[in-house]
Amino acid sequence: MYLAYTYLITNKITNQFYYGSRYQNVGLKRTAIQDFWIYYFTSSKFVEEIIKQYSKESFEYKILYESENYHNCYWMEQDLIKENIKNPLCLNKQY
Repeated sequence: MYLAYTYLITNKITNQFYYGSRYQNVGLKRTAIQDFWIYYFTSSKFVEEIIKQYSKESFEYKILYESENYHNCYWMEQDLIKENIKNPLCLNKQY
């Protein structure tokens, strides 16, 4: 079964982190494990630049939540951002 997912990326050097969610993997017939950090890294151009700067080996990632309903993943992402947005290490700048 292919499910949408919510994820966390953490820079192991700076401890900066970013929350995101994704559903396009469903149409591509990939599980989160088959998709994330292999084909897809982030939709944030800012975070993409940081990954280029430090290399993807400098990051760890976790799949935090999966659901058949993308809206559940999206709102999980938004709740996590809202809880962490004031943290200076949080790379999400809006929710």
